[in-house]
Amino acid sequence: MTKSKKINITFVVHSLNPGGAERLALDMAIELKKDYNINILCLDEPGTWAERIRENKIFVHSLYREQGIDFTLPYLISRYTKRFHTHIIHAHQTTPWFYSALSRLLNPRPYLLFEEHGRFYPEVLNKKTVLFNKAVINRLTHRVVAVSEDIKNRLAIYEGIPKEKIEVIYNGIKLQGLDIDKFREEKRKGLNLRSDDFVIGSVGRLDPIKNFPMLVLAVKESIKQIPNLKCVIVGDGSEFCKIKEIIQEHGLTKNIILTGYRKDAATLISAFDLFILTSFSEGISMAILEAMCMGVPCIATRVGGNPELIEDKVSGWLVESNDYNALSDLICYVFNNRQLLKEISESAKIRIKDKFLFQDMIKNYKKIYNELILKANIRSN
Repeated sequence: MTKSKKINITFVVHSLNPGGAERLALDMAIELKKDYNINILCLDEPGTWAERIRENKIFVHSLYREQGIDFTLPYLISRYTKRFHTHIIHAHQTTPWFYSALSRLLNPRPYLLFEEHGRFYPEVLNKKTVLFNKAVINRLTHRVVAVSEDIKNRLAIYEGIPKEKIEVIYNGIKLQGLDIDKFREEKRKGLNLRSDDFVIGSVGRLDPIKNFPMLVLAVKESIKQIPNLKCVIVGDGSEFCKIKEIIQEHGLTKNIILTGYRKDAATLISAFDLFILTSFSEGISMAILEAMCMGVPCIATRVGGNPELIEDKVSGWLVESNDYNALSDLICYVFNNRQLLKEISESAKIRIKDKFLFQDMIKNYKKIYNELILKANIRSN
């Protein structure tokens, strides 16, 4: 490959429906397009964000995976990587990695980078999976990246990847160049929130792993001490109807606002006094990063990569998973000590600048791409 030619990179993802991993893949693809030829293959449907990708002149194609193990996918991926003259496959998450690795049995030319964003909950050790990965999948994979140390450890246990072969690259976010106070007033007005309301909220896919019932129950307890408490839950997903029923069951329809999917989810966070993440499992949460950028302090469960992202009582607060009483106590504590909000907000911004900048993340992935291409050039010579 001559220096004048761009490297061809194919992203393989589940879909481009709203979610943390999908948001990161979208932002990465748009940024990397400046230096590389980027194409995206979705195993499932294109998703809500596919059109935005296409507007940036990035090819998106969906393979519409069948239920169970779809043995046509390795063939389809190999066919497209040949068509794109792919140099590197960048597989986002485990299932895309599995099918991308098998596609190299049919088209071995591309190098394979596997990036793991998050893990299932609860995880069950499958010895057959570990053995198959060690015998086949790992041998077809050239580089492995985990978005947190926690994910690295779990990849070693549940996927059989040697720890020394797993790199950690933290997710990054662009520092917002926004008038936060203007957004705050505008968004609160749009949600019919009063200026004296104490507003907590969360943004995310309404999925069981996000454990929104914990947040709902914490609100129920907290309003006993904070009558003007309002909670905003932004997002859509399989649990939407269930969460709505729980809210109604506890008589919280006046206290909790379910917005559904919102295109302005990232800036809607500016309406919050406190951001809450109640997940059972997390990688490095893009929603937390967005809140920190917006100057909104965060409370998160002490799971996954959250303790790597938030220094407890320094750049946010951590609470034990599924303990809604502890979460309620913490919400009330913050409400009664609101001078802490500014201090935590400033510490969170410093933490982002130190470890979680988008451009630093992009530089790390570019370094891997260029190392793989250099290796390919050496091999071809």
